[in-house]
Amino acid sequence: MKATVERRQKVKIPPSPIDDEQSQALCFFISSWVLFPRDPQTDRGVTEILPLFFADLRPGTPLSLSLAAISHFIFGAWERGVRQETRQMQSAYGKAVSAMRLALQDPNECCSDETLMAVLLLGFYEVRQPLHLISLMFLEPSR
Repeated sequence: MKATVERRQKVKIPPSPIDDEQSQALCFFISSWVLFPRDPQTDRGVTEILPLFFADLRPGTPLSLSLAAISHFIFGAWERGVRQETRQMQSAYGKAVSAMRLALQDPNECCSDETLMAVLLLGFYEVRQPLHLISLMFLEPSR
């Protein structure tokens, strides 16, 4: 009996696999925008081919950082109701732009499919951000 009690005291419950905001944001973006079931008659654009890059996605690359930036923005805007960019969003976007600048200066990296996809995701971030903030001002003025 005493051994059972001691074993129970030593058992620690591991943390949730998705316990940080970055992981939550990425999962939300992928499930809501990338893998969301859609009508075959419609065209969603670049997010349809984004899963082709997941197998080779490396941390710190322009694509992974661009994906983090758009994920933070979409998650903050739609799940958290954030009305303006947070420091976390700005930081993710800044890291993505810095990595993009370096990739575009590299003669091999500048022509890669991964770099092109990163550029498209950053463009998506830049277009969505002002549209979302404007819609919040007009549709939800009491917030």
